[in-house]
Amino acid sequence: MLDLSKAKVKQEDGKKTPQRGTMLLVDDERENIDGIIGMQFFKHLRAKIDYRHEYIQIRSLSDKPFRTKGKYYSVPINFFRGKPFVTAKVHLNDTIAQGSFLLDSGSSDAIWLFENKIGYTAPTPYFKDYLGYGINGDVFGKRGKVTALDLGFHTFKEPKIAYPDAGAFQNITMKPDRIGSIGGEILSRFKIIIAYAEQKVYLQLLSHVDAPFYYNMSGIDLQYDGVKIIATNVPKASSKAMPQKSYNPNTSSSAELFLDGRKTLK
Repeated sequence: MLDLSKAKVKQEDGKKTPQRGTMLLVDDERENIDGIIGMQFFKHLRAKIDYRHEYIQIRSLSDKPFRTKGKYYSVPINFFRGKPFVTAKVHLNDTIAQGSFLLDSGSSDAIWLFENKIGYTAPTPYFKDYLGYGINGDVFGKRGKVTALDLGFHTFKEPKIAYPDAGAFQNITMKPDRIGSIGGEILSRFKIIIAYAEQKVYLQLLSHVDAPFYYNMSGIDLQYDGVKIIATNVPKASSKAMPQKSYNPNTSSSAELFLDGRKTLK
């Protein structure tokens, strides 16, 4: 998310006008979204996105370019209906799918791939899941992994991938050679400089760029408001319990968790 509560926009007369609001750059279901920043904003500026430190630096095209430390890779982008695309390859076992991928910073997934555009069904194993919310409503599909994602200058091994149902994109005009999207779980592994006027993005590999891709396999996530912990201290020299005392891990040998008066964990 980009907080514009302290941002100011310089007008033609030289005056700076405060701008309030929150703009979507990275998807976060917990935040209220007031708008989306798109090409009409970025084409007049240079922007540097740092996922790790959670900030965006913006400069006018007339200002000096960003100082860059370390190596950045120049990646050509092209536009369709104001949206940026890059060319990439996805390796699915012995099959290679190559085409245009939307750079989608609003997606928390790594990759979306359209089965109907590549003529290849999702390789097993996969599982069906809710993928998010789109223009046509809820989007469902399959989730799994692929052999690799090749961006030319770097290859991701066994990235996570989602295959949205084709019905989610009915009545949407898509770029003819588009076969998917690259989302935040890939983009967050780079430091990014956006230069739309040059039709390029510059990507710097971060230290965790090759970190493994994992799914949450816990089975259930429990969120409970108002947990009450009641500890029972058992002195090591005695078998008699001393209930209702505070829990100290240095002196206690057991602790019990109660939810609404019912013991659930020990």
